[in-house]
Amino acid sequence: MDCQRMAVLGASRGFGRAFCHCIWHDCDSHKLLVMARKRELLSELKDELDEARKDMSEKNSLVEYFACDFAREDGQIQALDQLELFHPERIFYFAGGGPYGIFEKKAWKDHVWAWTVTFLFAARVVHWAMQQGVGQVVLIGSAISESTGDPGAASYSSAKHALLGLVRSIHLENPTFDLRVFSPGYMDTDLLPAHATPRYTEEIVSPEEAGQVLWKWSQHDAANKHLVYSR
Repeated sequence: MDCQRMAVLGASRGFGRAFCHCIWHDCDSHKLLVMARKRELLSELKDELDEARKDMSEKNSLVEYFACDFAREDGQIQALDQLELFHPERIFYFAGGGPYGIFEKKAWKDHVWAWTVTFLFAARVVHWAMQQGVGQVVLIGSAISESTGDPGAASYSSAKHALLGLVRSIHLENPTFDLRVFSPGYMDTDLLPAHATPRYTEEIVSPEEAGQVLWKWSQHDAANKHLVYSR
């Protein structure tokens, strides 16, 4: 399967990293740009994908990585510049997060970080992609936090609410490109605390399983551009 040119933002950890492995092993050709804040984690991911390529027969493959901070204006400009150089046909945006705890007890800068990385830069990427004629953008929502309150995660939850509201509003404008939201439930990654309650229930799914579902859904036309995937 020809994967075209794809960019994955927020690729260094958790679901984003697992998704990169998923698409890398499923494609006949590889043209992949991975971006996140931590250079060392991206370098590790690139090495893993390059090592996997040794066992593949195709020659038309490449993986590039670029480290930048999506929470900073200069980092956002750098990321958009790299996207313009790479000319992606599809973009997957995984970046997000935020402080966990009582809202007023967390530093304001941590809430700003959550809103900026989880929503504002995602919205900026969508705006850029529409202007550049990118064929598809898939954003990662949250089955837990995007439509109901999430105590202890107010900034993250409000950002996910905003993300889904943005996409629903753009859809009412009849856009000419494929804009989607994939909303997973609890996943077994290092971002979920070791003693979190979902780890002791059947609610949790592996990032590899969720990645396969996301990848298959993103490749086919779907009347519903918002897919919730949870137990």
